[in-house]
Amino acid sequence: EDEFERSFFSDGRACDLQGLKECMYQGYRWLDGMEEVLSEITERGYEIHAFSNYPLWYEMIEHKLGLAEKYNVQWSAVSCLTGKRKPDPAAYGRAAEMANARIEECVFVDDNKANIEAAEKAGMLAFHFQGAEILREEMKAKGIDWA
Repeated sequence: EDEFERSFFSDGRACDLQGLKECMYQGYRWLDGMEEVLSEITERGYEIHAFSNYPLWYEMIEHKLGLAEKYNVQWSAVSCLTGKRKPDPAAYGRAAEMANARIEECVFVDDNKANIEAAEKAGMLAFHFQGAEILREEMKAKGIDWA
């Protein structure tokens, strides 16, 4: 965090890192319909692994939303833990490895098109997140019906 704080502004100005983190924490919220989606997926017995480029700040998300506690989300593929970041092709293989799965067994959901394209190239079934209902429909069209 010290390095991040020192380099936040290119002109070297000071950064209120604690204030930034507090602002980010306050901004974390559930996207419409996602609690239901995670509940449905969990009830069907699927594993959910978080694959994120976040630094250790992912712990703030967990603290506020309780993904692991409520939905058994495993923070197994966070870049600060794996050393790999999306859309680096190696990140997708590492994520599958961390989930103890073959890459073609993984379903990847992300809101960034570049990450979707990289996941597909790596061999994952990938969905561009545009909302919970759209995700349900697109997954069902691909034979994944967990609702």
